[in-house]
Amino acid sequence: MCEANLAWDGEFPETLTERWEEWYERFPERYTVPRTLAPNQQPILSVSLHAFGDASKDGVAAAVYAVIEQEHGITQGLVCSKSRIAKRNLTIPRLELCQDIWLQTCSEANEEIKHARSTQVLTTSSQPTDSDVFDKLIEKYPLRKVLRICAWIQRFARNCRTQPDNRDSGPLKTWEIKERDMWWIKGAQREAENSQEIEAIKRELNLQPNEMGILECRGRIEGEYPIYLPRDCTYTEKVIEQAHLATLHCGVGMTMANVRERFWVPKLRCLVKRMRSNCNGCVRFRTQAYNKPPPGNLPPTRTQGSTPFQVLGVDFAGPIRYQSKAKAEKKAFAPRPKRDAAAAATLRILQQAQSDSKES
Repeated sequence: MCEANLAWDGEFPETLTERWEEWYERFPERYTVPRTLAPNQQPILSVSLHAFGDASKDGVAAAVYAVIEQEHGITQGLVCSKSRIAKRNLTIPRLELCQDIWLQTCSEANEEIKHARSTQVLTTSSQPTDSDVFDKLIEKYPLRKVLRICAWIQRFARNCRTQPDNRDSGPLKTWEIKERDMWWIKGAQREAENSQEIEAIKRELNLQPNEMGILECRGRIEGEYPIYLPRDCTYTEKVIEQAHLATLHCGVGMTMANVRERFWVPKLRCLVKRMRSNCNGCVRFRTQAYNKPPPGNLPPTRTQGSTPFQVLGVDFAGPIRYQSKAKAEKKAFAPRPKRDAAAAATLRILQQAQSDSKES
């Protein structure tokens, strides 16, 4: 294709098309090129770069290999390679010395290489061992979700370094989540290594590392020793929050018992109380209802004493028709005493009764 000077989107000649199809049919179906320089999932002990160059009358080529030393052996892989057509009227020894004279002939390339080799110091407020991304992650989400997110990230990174046939797939496994949990515990203990808190209680709690390098509170009885967690740590707060939710928002004692099944936290009671005061569910459950409004004052008639018949009214029921001795039909009214009746109403009733009786 280069000899025919074909354009990038030009048409293939018939002769090249037949040769291309023959080559494509002979090409294996599953041909993979490993991209990882360290295929083994092991810590890297040392890395060294080896550069090779050669020249001929047709061209000049160079290649750089990386030799990686791991626990189970040494592996090597191609980092990069470059080739170009040799210039005319140059002898092979002169072509082989191109790499030596190139830095002195190309001034622009010299500036780029010197700039690449120079050391630039960048100041930052965070330590290299800290991870701001994961700190924001654990502050935003619950502990159970954080462990699963970290497990997925670790699986992706592990699959990128392994062969396709050996990659993990499917749902997360228990050991993957436990591995991320141990990673968070180590990070929390690493933050408290230089603090005054751990130096003061190291002898008191008999803190000793286990086979995984995690500090445990050892005792005289052999068994599952509780893991030490610093008091002022975001991971510790998330552990207490998870224990509080696992006990269905129980009290301080039940939450502390759930945490101490696995961890030992100094001044745990204060942390649990502070967490319960910030729990929305517990705050709503402990909220008291609004008090009833105070009752109004009683009327004076129910609070002030009075003498018998001090306030007395007379009501009349009727008229009641009856027949007199002269066999004349007449009206009569039956008096009915009533204490709280008004005097004016009584007078109107009496006047109306008298007027009615006169008319009759």
